[in-house]
This record gives sequence, C-alpha cells and structure tokens, in this order.
Amino acid sequence: MKKIFPHLSLTLGVMVLTFFCIDRVNDVMAFMTSELSKWVIAGLALTSIVTSVLLIIANIRESARQARLEEKRAKLKLRERRSPKNAE
Repeated sequence: MKKIFPHLSLTLGVMVLTFFCIDRVNDVMAFMTSELSKWVIAGLALTSIVTSVLLIIANIRESARQARLEEKRAKLKLRERRSPKNAE
C-alpha cells in the first residue's frame, strides 16, 4: 500500500495538469468543469493526503530510530570509558 499511493498521486497529478493545459488551449472541451475532472481532482487530493500522512509517519519512525541508535552509541561509549581495560 505504501508504494502505490505515490504512484497514484503522480498519475492523477499528471492527469489534472494535462486537463488544465488542454482546457486553457480549448475552452470548449471544458475539462476542468467536467464530472470526470472533479473525480480526478478528488482522487488526487485523497491520494496526496494519504501519501503525506504515510511520509510523516515514516519520518517520525525514522527520527525515533535515529534517537534510539544515538542513545545506544552514547551508552556504549560510556561503558568503554568506565571499563578497566582503559585504565591500563
């Protein structure tokens, strides 16, 4: 699921941009006011929101993982400083 939403967002975004460009060139086509365009824009909004939420969650998890890793490294360095091997 995580991999499909960015692709859907990209596809729908290209469709909206294409509809917009065609609509600017040929007003009679009325792409931006058609029912199909409204659904494509709604789909783009929905997939963009889902993609953003997934990315935010991934970033939070990565930050937490990095913090845990830094904490482990700090504890390891502290142990190395206190070990009797360094006293010799």
